[in-house]
Amino acid sequence: MKFIFTSALVAVSCLAEENGYSAAQAEISRQLSSDTYCNKENYLSHTYEGAAKGFVATYVVEQPLYDVQGYVGYLPSDKSIYVAYKGSDSINNWVTDFDAT
Repeated sequence: MKFIFTSALVAVSCLAEENGYSAAQAEISRQLSSDTYCNKENYLSHTYEGAAKGFVATYVVEQPLYDVQGYVGYLPSDKSIYVAYKGSDSINNWVTDFDAT
């Protein structure tokens, strides 16, 4: 089982494969990153399409104070678990981004 973390700003695919980078895995990460903007109320019921077709969201991640939103789920076709977070798109997000303490 692979664990993949992806964000809307940078789609990163951390694979434990001998060949390293996988274009297919990167496209899945990109698609799931894009889908973080579909509204957190829809994450669990959203129909995931394209490279992420068949993805099952199982948990919504939310922290309202800092406007953090995302989800955790799995894609049966590649036997991977994904964690996807929406990128910064509000004042609270940007303030948090620049807090270096």
